[in-house]
Amino acid sequence: MLDAAAIVVELAEREQRDSEGKWRPGKSDVLRWVDGDLERVGPLLDEAAAILARAYGQDGLTFEFCDDVVNGLYAAFMELSLTEMPPLFYDVFLAFDAGEYPHDGDEAAVDPVAKYT
Repeated sequence: MLDAAAIVVELAEREQRDSEGKWRPGKSDVLRWVDGDLERVGPLLDEAAAILARAYGQDGLTFEFCDDVVNGLYAAFMELSLTEMPPLFYDVFLAFDAGEYPHDGDEAAVDPVAKYT
């Protein structure tokens, strides 16, 4: 099983090689990373989310990269039909999701990435 830091590195390398956006993680990636052991998915996603949030907060990773990663991982999780969403992963997913769009009540000049992520 790959650790979450190695997975983030792998995804960053894939992003660099793929200008068409087909690098995003999917179900097959998650299954490979956990060697098919579905019990490892939740802890792995929580660990990856912590790494992404820290790196984003320290300007080490872009919003676009982190948002694409968490969106891909969320979709993969849903495809796996697992029942318990990893709590830290879900919080990080929601934070990046909130940065994707303007929110009701915000002035036009408000940057949703800066305010909500």
